[in-house]
Amino acid sequence: MVHRGSCGRGHPASQLDPQEILSAAPRVEFENTNYLGLGKKYSRLTVPHGGYLFPAFDLNHAYEDCDVFVSLAKMKEHGTTGITLSMKNCFGITPVTIYGSNAGVDEPALTPQGGREPLHSGSRQPSKSAPAEKDPTSPRRGDYRVPRIVVDLVAARPIDLAIVEGVTTMTGEKVPGFQGP
Repeated sequence: MVHRGSCGRGHPASQLDPQEILSAAPRVEFENTNYLGLGKKYSRLTVPHGGYLFPAFDLNHAYEDCDVFVSLAKMKEHGTTGITLSMKNCFGITPVTIYGSNAGVDEPALTPQGGREPLHSGSRQPSKSAPAEKDPTSPRRGDYRVPRIVVDLVAARPIDLAIVEGVTTMTGEKVPGFQGP
């Protein structure tokens, strides 16, 4: 299973051609993990230590079913965490149908639309079918929430192999106030 994270427009990792990987490794499976995909239900992965913000996450079944979970990350600056590497890359494993801005209220949305801004800001809870945030009165700031959610996600679904691509990097695009060239 290959998860294709968001790497930004115009950067080599965002132009990944799935057919090239399939021809090199015919047993590789692709699935859009932003929603239910080919599964019949979401997999609930619990955070072993109880979690900082979430006790568990409802994720696409592929994260539970895969033999090896590889996080292939783009080295880049990030306005909240400072840098994005293999752990922060896992923020993208949360399905937007449950945790996103257009997620369903009671049940997950049927199609993936919108981004993960609610996880950053705490502006809304996940769909009621998923485990709720442990303390909905916790700080609603990205600098508080994002690092804790990343740790919770990686504890719930540990990375087996981390690869960071740094041949070309991104700088400034996600940094608040950046006035690029």
